[in-house]
Amino acid sequence: MGGFMQFNLSFERSEVYEYGAALLAVLACAREVGEDRCLQLHLSLCGKALRLKHWASPDDWTPIVVKPQYVFRDRKTIERDVAYVAKRLSERMVAGHMAIALFKKAIGLQTLPKGIQRLSVNQMAEFVLDDAEQADASNVKRRIWAPSRLVIHLAAAAAIIGQQRSQSGQLIGVESFLIDRAFIEEVVRLAEELEAIIAKYPKFPVKPDQLIRFRLS
Repeated sequence: MGGFMQFNLSFERSEVYEYGAALLAVLACAREVGEDRCLQLHLSLCGKALRLKHWASPDDWTPIVVKPQYVFRDRKTIERDVAYVAKRLSERMVAGHMAIALFKKAIGLQTLPKGIQRLSVNQMAEFVLDDAEQADASNVKRRIWAPSRLVIHLAAAAAIIGQQRSQSGQLIGVESFLIDRAFIEEVVRLAEELEAIIAKYPKFPVKPDQLIRFRLS
């Protein structure tokens, strides 16, 4: 899939969880956006979000309007799909951490991570071996970096916001995308800023026209 695919999602037209589910589905299957697999993940994520909202307030009897495909979706299918997305999200976060140093270089911050002599995708793959639970940097590049390239700005944005929130004891995961509007807004706005950095820095290892674009509207 080439570049210039853009998602314009609005909280006025969609529920927060639908917006977040769309972002998660794209992160999980960036190379398959538009295919049925991506749609099925979105349906499962929306179903999961409704369950999360119910578990958070089990005594809330306020009527809600939801799409039948969300509430009548098979529970085992939902949990299987959410587990798949969670695994892909963890990989995207690793790729995002790899990219942070590259973004810093692009804006003139030359500080290298500890143990890194020369900033490159190869070196950063070595740097995140433990986080990626891999023994070989080539596997990190093939299994984690390569599938993340189309959404590397979104992955890096989520990693950066996640680092900031972890300082106050907050953990970032699937639930953050599904129920936390402030988190979603922060990530999408930062992703747009990172996209602009890529466009201005020709040495970045991903070209701007390869990126899937995200816009708050």
